[in-house]
Formats: sequence, structure tokens, C-alpha cells
Amino acid sequence: MEIYLILLKVLSNLIYGIFTLMISIRVFDALTKEINEIDEIKRKNISVGIVLSGIIISMSIMISDVLKDSYIPDTIEEFILTTLFDIFRYLFSIIVGISIIFISYNMFRILNAKRFNTILELKNGNIAVALLLTVYFIALMLIITPALKTLFNVIISYNLKVIIP
Repeated sequence: MEIYLILLKVLSNLIYGIFTLMISIRVFDALTKEINEIDEIKRKNISVGIVLSGIIISMSIMISDVLKDSYIPDTIEEFILTTLFDIFRYLFSIIVGISIIFISYNMFRILNAKRFNTILELKNGNIAVALLLTVYFIALMLIITPALKTLFNVIISYNLKVIIP
């Protein structure tokens, strides 16, 4: 196992992490069109910071768990092959992660629609609502991630058997 291949793997995971952070912020923008998170954070609205943090943590849980079993290659050819599989796993995880965030957000809003307006409460700095919403994000991600990881392991194992008999 060559050290440069391990360093390349570390670099690729760093890139996945940076993209995950950028995507998480975009997801927050899409969920809360009525909230300008930069203005709210400048106003020291802790609730908005909590929810944004929850989205980042949730997406990171999904990505890190799916990429955790990534194979450390012995050759550059294996590195290229595993990187292609990792990119597929990453992109699919991002799509699933965004879907879970949207589902959990809408589920939270629907379940609490008669009690309060989620967006209004976040704008007003309601930390309790922010914490509950964040827990919805993280809990659903923790529940879904193992099944997704199993699915990937089956797909990758099958594809490796086909490609490398």
C-alpha cells in the first residue's frame, strides 16, 4: 500500500467534506426561503444557527458513514476504480441526504402546523423549535444511514465481482 494513495484518499474525502458543507448551506437556503440566514446570523439569531448546524451535521453523518468503508487501494488502478465508486456513493448519498432533510422538515412543519409556524418561530429566535427540528434531521439521518450503507455494500460488492473476477 503506497502512502501517496492514502494521501490521495484523504484529499478526496476532504473534498467531499467541503462540498457537503456547501451543499448543506444550499439545502438550508432552499428550505427556508423566507429566512435570510446571513442576516439572521448577523442578528445573533441562535435558532437559525442551530438549524443550519443540524443540517450540516445530518449531511455529514450520511456522507461519513457511507464513505467510512471506502477501500484503501494498493495500486493507482484500484485507486481510480474505488474513487469512481466513492463518487457514485457520495452523489447518491447527497441526493438521499437532501431528500431526508426535506422530508423531515416538511414532516415537522405538518405535525406542528396547528401549534406554531416553524419559519416564524425560527425568525423570532425560538431555540426550542430549532432544537426539535435539528433532532428531526439528525434522528432520521441516523435511522436511514445504516440501510443505505448496506445497499451500497451490496452494490459495490456485486460490481467489484463483475469488474474484477
